[in-house]
Amino acid sequence: DHFRHVTPVLVGRESDGEMMFTESGVELPRPRRAFGGATLNGKHYLIGGMRENFMIVEECAVYDFRSSTFSTMTPPSRPRLSPSVVALGGKLYISGGSSPKADGSGLEPNPSIEVYDLSTETWSTLVDEIPISPRHMRMLAFRGRLILISSHTDKADQLDLVLIATDTE
Repeated sequence: DHFRHVTPVLVGRESDGEMMFTESGVELPRPRRAFGGATLNGKHYLIGGMRENFMIVEECAVYDFRSSTFSTMTPPSRPRLSPSVVALGGKLYISGGSSPKADGSGLEPNPSIEVYDLSTETWSTLVDEIPISPRHMRMLAFRGRLILISSHTDKADQLDLVLIATDTE
């Protein structure tokens, strides 16, 4: 019961200084948690995650805010649990998280950055292996580039920052 997967999408509104959450009337097409998401061109992209029985979600969902409908998109080369997803320059970038091992014996950190081109509906690899541990790493857009941030280092007073150039510059 600690990992109950619900599908209703909630909307938060402030009322008298408190956040109130109500059901929006929209339901996720499948249960998922620990997924990455980004909004681009009026659509929200849900990538990766986990569903019941600790199974990885391979399907990617796309929510269209205008039509209030879900569709699917091509998944990245490997599914990911807890990835960072960033919209930048009309494309989606995914990094970090964990992916299933090739031998099926569990999960391993995924060190690559993949980019999704909406115009061709295809994924490609931008970076095969990032120079920091993808464990607990976050990715953000910064001045037309990607910035990777991790405090998961051997030294308590150290923070890893990596700036990644994209073709949007």
